[in-house]
Amino acid sequence: MIKQDTDSPILEIKQLSISFFTRLNEIPAVMDFSCTVQPGEAMGLVGESGCGKSTVALGVMQDLGVNGRVVGGTIKFKGQDLGLMSPEDLREIRGSEIAMIYQEPMASLNPAMRIGQQLMEVPMIHEGINKEDAYARALEVVTDVKLPDPERILKSFPHHLSGGQQQRACDCHGTYV
Repeated sequence: MIKQDTDSPILEIKQLSISFFTRLNEIPAVMDFSCTVQPGEAMGLVGESGCGKSTVALGVMQDLGVNGRVVGGTIKFKGQDLGLMSPEDLREIRGSEIAMIYQEPMASLNPAMRIGQQLMEVPMIHEGINKEDAYARALEVVTDVKLPDPERILKSFPHHLSGGQQQRACDCHGTYV
């Protein structure tokens, strides 16, 4: 867990540039993006399709795939440069301190796993809690977001839920962050 100085930003991005690379050339996706988010603040990225909003978020998560790369600038989370962190350190904070909730639910829900399994996975991996406690917590958060028949929801696959129900199930993932 990363310690947070209460006067410093939660997230500080300075002159971020991200590119994707093909065999033939570099394709710039984000150029010189900067922002600061203080404790207690929320920030939204707004822009037309293809302008780089998701790419910035994936850059923050350090999850740009094999072809994407931060080519300039810095991304600091709680004062630590994410670009300098080891894969093990990144794995430790992903899902427990920082996460990405996709706007399109089916982009973040695994269609081959039941909703309950997906919600139980985060606390089991990041907090080391047992299966029974993880199930109880999953049931609690599904109830909190007002999904009908929470036990049925946990046993369901994503395609069994409406789009709105899928979105609320994704919001449950954010409860663990």
